[in-house]
Amino acid sequence: MLGLQTYNTRGRQVRARLERMEPIRSTDRPDEGHTEAQTWFDEGAAILTLLAEVVHQERDPRSVDEGAIRRWQAEGRAAELRYQRKVGEAGDLRHRESALSPEEVEQAIADGEIRPFVKDDESSAESFSGGDLTAKILDQAVIFLRELEPSAEVEHCILGGPSIVLGEETWDSLTPEERDAALSICRIGWAVRVAELEMVPDASDRVRPGWLVIGKVVSDMIDQYSDVASDDSLPVTAVIASAHLFASQPSTIKGLYESAPGLSPEIRWSVVHRWLARLNEREISPSRIRADQQASLFAYGYALGVVREFCLVAQERGDAEREGREPRL
Repeated sequence: MLGLQTYNTRGRQVRARLERMEPIRSTDRPDEGHTEAQTWFDEGAAILTLLAEVVHQERDPRSVDEGAIRRWQAEGRAAELRYQRKVGEAGDLRHRESALSPEEVEQAIADGEIRPFVKDDESSAESFSGGDLTAKILDQAVIFLRELEPSAEVEHCILGGPSIVLGEETWDSLTPEERDAALSICRIGWAVRVAELEMVPDASDRVRPGWLVIGKVVSDMIDQYSDVASDDSLPVTAVIASAHLFASQPSTIKGLYESAPGLSPEIRWSVVHRWLARLNEREISPSRIRADQQASLFAYGYALGVVREFCLVAQERGDAEREGREPRL
């Protein structure tokens, strides 16, 4: 169960995607039995209503199926990508180097050349077992950083990360630009986990044994700081400490990437290396922060996402047990 602010943000995301996808609504061809676009729009409207009811406290947040919302978003994102590709293909067919005009796009839709909610042979290869998944995850993470404002708690955890991961002496020696770069690496690590949750169905697996490893770390940190942190600050303190432990050395980073459900450890390492390579290619990599330290900053942000996810699920299960009902997995 997520906080009301998160549901409000999710609602803005859904509304923005519906508005952005409006030109695609007319790509249905009911005469051929294709009404996928309208079905997707109808489902989006229902999700928007549901989220609004949660935000206005007219519906129990525990009734929200987060997995269904993520699947709806993933379907819309895939359709949007296919739409853009098919518009480009239509332009190629017309031997055009420039983009199609709105009138030409409308005609291409009428001719049946652009039907993004109908998967063709090429688009079916865009499954999670094929294509450049590393690039897709990173691209979606970047979109999240543009569109999704982290909660105050997440931002607090991110801001507290680099000085712990790098050490106070190193942190104090950095320029403001280098500090910003360190924070951005933490943020992209967090956003990659959020992208995983939306794009990879297995990432929401609540019964994967790896959660036991994550739960043990969180429990240990709660026990360790229970005497020095107030009741209000203990959850955040435990999250920061847990994320730092996971990011503290290669073996614990390895354990993190192997334990969290979703992508394979190999793909996760590929995502890390691809992002750091992008920074180098664009000559914006912080030169005084070593590559291994940058990988630790990324792991810290990623661990924040995983640990907070564990805490939210644990809280939901605790609430369910106290109310004498079955917890929703």
